[in-house]
Amino acid sequence: MSGILFKPNGSLDLSSDPTEIPDDGLSRCKNIRLDHAGKVVTRDGSTKLNATALDAFVDHITIQGGDRYSFSGGKLYKNESSLGNVDGTAGWTSIQYNAYNSEDYNIYATNGSDSIRIQDDEIDECGMAAPSAACTIKAGPSGNLSGYTGAKYSYLRKEGTTLVSESDLSPAVSNTVNLSSNVLMISGVTKPSDTQVTHIRFYRNSGGGTTYYPMSSLDLDVTETYDFSYMHDWEEDDYISGDGYKFTHTDSTNSSEDTKSWEDEYDIENAVDDETFLNSSHEFSDSTITIWVDISDANLGTVSESTAHDRLPAGTSYLAGPNYNGYCFAIVDNKLYYCLAKRPEYWPVTYYIEVSPPQYPGKCLIFYNGQPYYFTTTHIYLIQGTGHNSFFPMPMPYVTGVTNKSAACVVPGAGIAHLANDGLYFFDGASDTKLSLFNFEAIFRGETVRGVPGVSSLSTAWMILWHDRLYVGYASDGYDYPTNCIVLNMSTKRATYYNWNDIQISAVCIDNTNDWLIAGDSDGYVWRLENSDATTDNGTAIDWDLQTKEFTLQTRAHFPRWVKYDIDASDSSCTATGELYLDDEVKQSHSITGNRNTKRRLVTSCNGERLSHRIYGSGVVKIYAIESE
Repeated sequence: MSGILFKPNGSLDLSSDPTEIPDDGLSRCKNIRLDHAGKVVTRDGSTKLNATALDAFVDHITIQGGDRYSFSGGKLYKNESSLGNVDGTAGWTSIQYNAYNSEDYNIYATNGSDSIRIQDDEIDECGMAAPSAACTIKAGPSGNLSGYTGAKYSYLRKEGTTLVSESDLSPAVSNTVNLSSNVLMISGVTKPSDTQVTHIRFYRNSGGGTTYYPMSSLDLDVTETYDFSYMHDWEEDDYISGDGYKFTHTDSTNSSEDTKSWEDEYDIENAVDDETFLNSSHEFSDSTITIWVDISDANLGTVSESTAHDRLPAGTSYLAGPNYNGYCFAIVDNKLYYCLAKRPEYWPVTYYIEVSPPQYPGKCLIFYNGQPYYFTTTHIYLIQGTGHNSFFPMPMPYVTGVTNKSAACVVPGAGIAHLANDGLYFFDGASDTKLSLFNFEAIFRGETVRGVPGVSSLSTAWMILWHDRLYVGYASDGYDYPTNCIVLNMSTKRATYYNWNDIQISAVCIDNTNDWLIAGDSDGYVWRLENSDATTDNGTAIDWDLQTKEFTLQTRAHFPRWVKYDIDASDSSCTATGELYLDDEVKQSHSITGNRNTKRRLVTSCNGERLSHRIYGSGVVKIYAIESE
């Protein structure tokens, strides 16, 4: 009788015949962690982070500063508490960046139809819509302006005195005004409905030209309440007694103080020295406001770029960045849009390239070695260039693309892992190799192999790298979202199979602040996976299973007499059973307890051509070796 000493230093192999697996390889390996040479252990447990389910399945999770932002059922949750409603229940994607000149971290998210900006507990639009209505202008009292002029205005968001975002300009006025030593009177300025707007900026052209220049000193703070206004200095300083603003009359309907119509007959040239005069003491009277300005051409600002302040394009299915000196990217069908450099809220309508044929729209954009790679279901393109007017797509030597936007992941030093309908591939920039061919080919053909379910769909599959382990989640028959996960250690290339007690995991992400692997499920729960402090899946025992290859002797059959198990099954949670198989039949079964008790377990007289050992159970176990003779 030739003895067999098995040490679990190999990898799970579901493609090879069990007799062809290496001697230290595994024909079964469920919920077993393979991080250490010489032993394997039960995977870490998982913990629910919310006792009450969110509104629906978790479509997307992103984490900033340790705070979890989850999209579920048309709502946005922060750390599993609702922040408010968002349009749409699915298809969300996001990036994290700062607005221009801002020190506040933002999350920019879209589902193709709705685009939002998240800052702490606040949800706002991503960018700001331009004013839809033109203002009106006319010549005011005598002043310093002459010549033909027109006006526009825009909405601003400031942090203190710092401008961080601006909308495009309003439509131009329908007429120009020929001033002759007058003040310009601008009225009909619409109050913004977007609550993130803090100021209004006014623009005018010079000589009736098409270029508009900002009157930056007229950034009107829309958050202030104006208690009253004066038309002339003497109304405040030279009034005989009482309050100067009582030269005005009370408008009880609008809770405002309005100036008298006769006041504009007075010469106000000295009083209007580049100042703003409001004819309403309310913030906005009837949602509009009127200003009188006298800012000369010499005091206008530089030409505005605000004509390039378009919002994130509608139909965006994937966001990526920042990269390339502050460029962010958005996939819309087969086009790749990019923002103004370092300005994630400004997406000029002409800033895009057409990457792939229209029948093969983009799925995702992955950065590898600082370069963006654009994936479709069939193609891979390198996006070359360093900025606007230099970006262009270059087809790569690919075999296939990706199944969905969550089915690709960068593995530093190795390439981009990506899931296609026929398996797991690695693209290293020069070649595209099918990695799953050697260990997992059968399950990607839909076959259930030694307890591991076959793939039924990869439309909801996901992939993520954490702690040097690549997690590949996929759905099997009867499930909409992945309950199964292949886990590949990228350093050792050892693979195992996980199942989190049939939790359907719909979204995954990494909490870098706390060093946690986070997941959302189809029932609206958020989980911490691979929790080293947990030995169960939120109170449910972890089932595990391990089986060796099938050992064969070249010239004779096996005649096993005994089996020894070097196993630590001393944890109170652990139940373990060891079995010996000959030609696929169980010939010996023993319950295993204690800490590395290696006593002999006798085997009833038998013989067979193919021998394997299987150990299965639940709870915390450490498996070192199995010996038989």
